[in-house]
Amino acid sequence: MTQLLLDTNIFLEIILDQERSLEAKRVLAKAEEYNLFITDFSFHSIGLLLFRQKQQALFQTFTADTLLCGAIAMVTL
Repeated sequence: MTQLLLDTNIFLEIILDQERSLEAKRVLAKAEEYNLFITDFSFHSIGLLLFRQKQQALFQTFTADTLLCGAIAMVTL
C-alpha cells in the first residue's frame, strides 16, 4: 500500500475553511487507498495555531478525527 506524508497545510485548509479545502478533503478521502501520516511537528504546529486562536475544542476534534480514529498515523522526524 502506498504511503503519503501529509503536509500541515492539507489540514489547515480544511480546519480554517480556506480556498482549497475541497481539494484537501479529496486527499483525506483516500485514507482507504493509502497509509496516511502526519509528522509530530505538523501536529504540534496545528495545535499551536489553534490554541493561539483560542480554539482548543477544535484542536480536540482534530485530534479525535485524525489520530484517535486511526485513519492517520503520527511519525516522528
